[in-house]
Amino acid sequence: MLLIGLLLFIRGVSTGQAVHFPSQIEFEAATKSLLENMADENAFYPLVEKASLCLEIKDLDKMVSYSLIKTNATYHEVSEVESCTLRAASYDLSLRFNEWDSFNIILRKPSCENFKNEHKNGMFILPSKYILPGFVKNPFEDPAIFCPVLKTCLSTVELEKIGVKC
Repeated sequence: MLLIGLLLFIRGVSTGQAVHFPSQIEFEAATKSLLENMADENAFYPLVEKASLCLEIKDLDKMVSYSLIKTNATYHEVSEVESCTLRAASYDLSLRFNEWDSFNIILRKPSCENFKNEHKNGMFILPSKYILPGFVKNPFEDPAIFCPVLKTCLSTVELEKIGVKC
C-alpha cells in the first residue's frame, strides 16, 4: 500500500501540475516568447491574411496583455499593451486567459476542440470589433474575412445562428 501511495504521489507531482511564475518579468517573458514562437505554428494561421488579436493572460496575481497583429501571410508582430479591455473595439478578437495552462494549451495545440474546452475552463472571449459586450455579434461589422477559420470549427447552421454568412 505504501508503494502504491508513493507511485500515486510521484505521478501526481510529475503530471497535472499548474505552472506558476515566481516573478512578473519571467511571466511576461514566457508569454511573449510563446506568442512569438507558436502563433504561426497552427492550422488557423495561414487561413487569414490579416488579423488583430489582444490576449490577456493571468497567472495567480500576475497579468499581462499582448497584441498580436498579423499584417500579411507570413508576418506578425507581438507587443505588450496596457489592457485588452481598454481598446477592445480596435481588435478583431480579444481573449482573456485566467490561467497560464489554458493559454499554453491554445498556443501549443490550437484546435477547434481545445478552443471549445478552454472556453469552458480558463479562456473567455472579451468584447472586440466583431463581438460586442454580452457576446453579441456586432451588426455593423462583417466577419466574412474570417470564414476560412470559422468554417473549420462551426457548421453552416451554427454560423447562421450567430448571423455570419460564409
